[in-house]
Amino acid sequence: MTDVWVGIDVSKAWLDVDLDGDGGLRVRNDAAGHGELRARLDGAMVAGVVLEASGGYERPVQAALSAAGLAVALVNPARVRDFARATGRLAKTDRIDAKVLADYGAYLRPASSPLPGSARARLHELLAYRRQLGHEIVARASQLRLYGDPTLRERAEAALARLKAERRELEQLMRSAIAANAALATRCALLSTVPGVGLVLAATLLAELPELGTLDRRRIASLVGLAPFPRDSGTRPTGPAFGRPEDRLWPSRDPGRA
Repeated sequence: MTDVWVGIDVSKAWLDVDLDGDGGLRVRNDAAGHGELRARLDGAMVAGVVLEASGGYERPVQAALSAAGLAVALVNPARVRDFARATGRLAKTDRIDAKVLADYGAYLRPASSPLPGSARARLHELLAYRRQLGHEIVARASQLRLYGDPTLRERAEAALARLKAERRELEQLMRSAIAANAALATRCALLSTVPGVGLVLAATLLAELPELGTLDRRRIASLVGLAPFPRDSGTRPTGPAFGRPEDRLWPSRDPGRA
């Protein structure tokens, strides 16, 4: 086999693997399964492996395959789904998803994704835990006004105060994790010079976007889905509402005047 792209659909317990269109390999998402997968890929001319970000379940297999010298790309699930629809594959099963990922890799040839270092991985976990606390705080605050019993209300207020205190403690842990790593501290200081960028946003960029600082502004904007794209075609109307730059700059201009 030459120039093979491998697609892996990741779940908590299983890895469904499409290797050169076979789509029939399933291994456990644990150390033994990762070893079995590496043995299966050994000797194949693998151009790259494509995984979707799956809430952290993809990290161990990404690390295992990267350690074996394979180029592993983590890709945006929304883009993969758009690719599947564009190629007429509307059904969604684990085996189909693995095949779609392999085809996505063969067609678009995504670059390998850098592995997070230990400091970045810890920051990622702190952020995930903080997000979970945020959801709990919102839920507690919403329930608070529904309690008529003063005792229940007092208990709910105390629980809410504890959650908020824990969130503040986590933010201090985030500061410490960044300060303990020279590279993260330098980037965080640079990010913090941007108006509106605080600790949480800076930490999120550092943890979730390891490509930051290695790509130019256009490529990084495209990677995170913030790049503007033109949407005029055929007889589509133009004007301020349709995004022409000249109409946004001069919205009161009369197009009928010379």
